[in-house]
Amino acid sequence: DNVKSTLGAIRLKSVGKNIWGSKKAADDVVQIINNSNYAYLTNIDGRNCLALVGDNLIRNKDIFNKFKPNTQYTIQVYAKRGDSSYSGGYLLIRYTDGSVGRVTPPSDVWSKVVYTSVPGKTIKSIELTFTYPDYTNYFDYDTLQIEEGTQATEYEPYKESTLYVIAKDEEGNILELRSLPNGVKDEVNIGERKVI
Repeated sequence: DNVKSTLGAIRLKSVGKNIWGSKKAADDVVQIINNSNYAYLTNIDGRNCLALVGDNLIRNKDIFNKFKPNTQYTIQVYAKRGDSSYSGGYLLIRYTDGSVGRVTPPSDVWSKVVYTSVPGKTIKSIELTFTYPDYTNYFDYDTLQIEEGTQATEYEPYKESTLYVIAKDEEGNILELRSLPNGVKDEVNIGERKVI
């Protein structure tokens, strides 16, 4: 009676070592903020940039949250302030215990910013926040990389691929897959596209 059924069609998504970065990340931020006065794409000094302007509109906005528990990650990006004295919007790394880390440019000169998460902690999310209102920080999204591990390795653009799998019976009919509340589920052999 508690059997759940679904058609045997599955979508599998795979990403490379850069789990969230490049223009994908910049586009996500612009879409989440949805106000071009505070998050927008631009070109500064020949670099493709995400601009973050300090304002309450961006404070504590969750922009990425797909992290494994108790796993260290390294974030790297070239960034600069728009002003020599005041910093604008930046990335806030929030841990599940409430503590935070920051990815923010140190000056108005392009600098490589590298942040490695704290061992033994779990990242809950990356959020946006700011230091001073109405000031801008620029992040070169062609250098933005988030990867598992404690080393900032050579930049690799964000890549994702999607595989669609359809399980069929011998007559070519799409199979109905079932699962029980106790976790028992039908399984599919992807190579043979059959229920096993």
